[in-house]
Amino acid sequence: MRRAVLLAPTHHDAITNLGVLLFSVGKHADAAVYLRQALAFTTGATHAYVQALLKLCEIQQAQAAGPPPGQITEGYTFTADWF
Repeated sequence: MRRAVLLAPTHHDAITNLGVLLFSVGKHADAAVYLRQALAFTTGATHAYVQALLKLCEIQQAQAAGPPPGQITEGYTFTADWF
């Protein structure tokens, strides 16, 4: 797909499909680049779909950049009184 975009950089379907493909394999940062380009020329349901994928990319990137979640056991005291 990248080759198709390199050979025909104005081929809108190739740009959109590359963004969707990169999203589906978990490369959200790369996908966001192509999905932003796709927003400029898509309309209707395709535009809404691309916009939703782009928002998911941004959420994934924000979660990856944020601090790791705390321990599940944080705030609990465990004892061995059951023996």
